[in-house]
Amino acid sequence: MDRPPTNTPVTTLRSSLPEPVLAALLEALQGVRYGTVTVIVQDGRVVQIDRTERKRLRQGAEP
Repeated sequence: MDRPPTNTPVTTLRSSLPEPVLAALLEALQGVRYGTVTVIVQDGRVVQIDRTERKRLRQGAEP
């Protein structure tokens, strides 16, 4: 079986981000079903990670 190239975007991302940033990004992504994760970068460095999560309610459900 062929191995994927080592210069894929995910591999490059993992090797170029400091461990605390990668951990914070993975934490922000974990468990999101509906929503967004925004990464703010200044001068080539991650300075902020925003997570906005949407709660979808079934139609006809009582609040």
